[in-house]
Formats: sequence, structure tokens, C-alpha cells
Amino acid sequence: MDRRTKPARLLKQMEADLTRHVGGTPSATQRALIARCAMLTLHVAMLDARALENGGAMSGHDQRAYLAFSNSLTRALRDLGLDAAAAAPPSLASILAAPAPASRRVQATPRPDAPADTAGPLAGFHDDEDQVA
Repeated sequence: MDRRTKPARLLKQMEADLTRHVGGTPSATQRALIARCAMLTLHVAMLDARALENGGAMSGHDQRAYLAFSNSLTRALRDLGLDAAAAAPPSLASILAAPAPASRRVQATPRPDAPADTAGPLAGFHDDEDQVA
């Protein structure tokens, strides 16, 4: 199948969406279900398009095929899992690399009792946590 066509793009998009849905690394069984769901989605979409071209009318054969594809897709999606996989917890490296939340940042404020020129450019500054009320 030419990957530039609408059907190929729909298959690829559906496979990508369902792969993300299961957490990004599907098992062999999940990959088979994902491929099946993508193909069934394509068949349903093609029958939808055909019906729209005909003013919403479907032949008896198309109606039966549509119901069969729709029901099979519903069952396959249910087997794959209706709830998305939990997001992977962040790694220690990503936690350490992230900036501290604003509520945890230390704010330097001038100390009113310190002379401004005695200890270099940071003279007279301290952390808010060190202030005594």
C-alpha cells in the first residue's frame, strides 16, 4: 500500500495512537490487536465514505459488513483495554534535570543591618529562610 494515500495514513495514525494508548511498548499480542484495530477502523471509515457519497444510503451487504466491522472493532478495542496505560514514572535523571518549582526557590533579600561594601558583591544578602522576625 502506498504510504502517501489517505488509507495508509489512517492505518499509520491509528497504529501510533493505539501504541501510545498501551504505553508505547506493546507486547506481541497487543501489536496484533493494534494492527487488527487499525485495519477494522479503515474498513469502517471506507464504508462511511461510501455511504456519504451515496447520500447516506448503504446496500444490505454494506450494512451487514459495517455492523460486523464495527462490532469486531469494539471487541478488539475492549480486548486491547479501554483505559490508557499509566504514564511511566519519571527517571531520577529527569527529576534532577528539571528546574525547581517556584515555591521551592530561594529568594535573596538584602539584610538591613549589614554594611553594603564590606564583603564583596553579595554582602548584605541572605536567604529568606534565615530571616528572624
